[in-house]
Amino acid sequence: MQNYPNPFNGTTIIPVNVHQNTKSNVVHEIEIRNILGRIVRRIALYHLIVGLNKVEWDGKDSFGNSIVSGIYFYSLTGAGDKSIKMLYLK
Repeated sequence: MQNYPNPFNGTTIIPVNVHQNTKSNVVHEIEIRNILGRIVRRIALYHLIVGLNKVEWDGKDSFGNSIVSGIYFYSLTGAGDKSIKMLYLK
């Protein structure tokens, strides 16, 4: 599902639709990549419920630095090769 708002500045919501309950261990992870395909951030998802879950991303990389304006892609592990494009504008 598409993040919103898109384009975004600061934070964005990434909707994650889950078809079965998860256990206490990490079952899913969101990978956010830049236009060159490099991983900018991984977000581990715990205790997801069946249905629509909303994950907020603060527009920061794995080191806590704000990202630069540009096109980014996110994908959910286990969801195949599907990546969704989002645009960050400062």
